Amino acid sequence: MGALALLAAGLTVKLIAVPPSTGVAPVGFRTAFEISVAMPLSWLPLISDYTSTAERPRLASGVSAAAYTLVSMWMYALGMLITRMGGTSLADAIVKSGIGTIGLAVIVFSTVTTTFLDAYSGGESVKAIFPRSSAKRVGVLVCALGGGLAVAGLMEHFTGFLYLISSVFAPMATVLIVDRYVVKRGCVGWNFAAWFAGVLVYRFASDFPVGPTLAAILASVTVAFLPVFAGRRDENQV
Repeated sequence: MGALALLAAGLTVKLIAVPPSTGVAPVGFRTAFEISVAMPLSWLPLISDYTSTAERPRLASGVSAAAYTLVSMWMYALGMLITRMGGTSLADAIVKSGIGTIGLAVIVFSTVTTTFLDAYSGGESVKAIFPRSSAKRVGVLVCALGGGLAVAGLMEHFTGFLYLISSVFAPMATVLIVDRYVVKRGCVGWNFAAWFAGVLVYRFASDFPVGPTLAAILASVTVAFLPVFAGRRDENQV
């Protein structure tokens, strides 16, 4: 990770020196906002799996959140530099800035580290459902499946995939937080209903003023809080 940070710093310096290109098509604020929300949400289950066995869970969670926030801001800025030079991907930046070796090393190091975490989380998730399964073997299968999908052209639909992730994980994270810290009842059926409500709102709220992600979160929060309101109403009647 230290080597990756140094390589990314070198890439950033190189890209800053590249003159801006004219005629760059800007990305709309809503699109940029939705994608920036989808990325951290997509890592939330993975970070949970990876820090679940930490000896100091609060410290591990805090460090993970802080590091992810700072590095994400850096990478978003790096993406803006790539866009400024007329590129649409990291490969474009490598070609136009003439940093083939550094750029290739960044891709290799970042792919190895993130893919390991993805495979690990996939194995742990399957093991949580099927306790007798081997997390390592499932992780290898997940890695192979991901590689196959990438070769088949999944990256051409990456933005749509991020939207799909956001539609699933935004309501899920909302329900988990509300149930854990507010409702504290652990009703699986009701939690599923709250999550599903958020998914439906996301899929049909593309024109919502605050965007589909926040609309889905609001919908899941509302449904998840209904048992609390119903309980208080019953207490008042008694």
